Amino acid sequence: MIVMKRALVLGPGGLAGAFSGGVVATLGRVLGYNYFSAVYGCSAGAYTGIGFRLKIYCPLR
Repeated sequence: MIVMKRALVLGPGGLAGAFSGGVVATLGRVLGYNYFSAVYGCSAGAYTGIGFRLKIYCPLR
């Protein structure tokens, strides 16, 4: 039996960290927060990953 696992890898900060926050929020809404088996990040990506795992993103309207 083949088990497919997916990992979300988030890079470090600055403007890229702000961009990845928006992308991750959209991924959570579109794919669901349990789509990825694991989430890895460094610097700002670590905070973004925590927000993703805890499902604390509030979509902007």
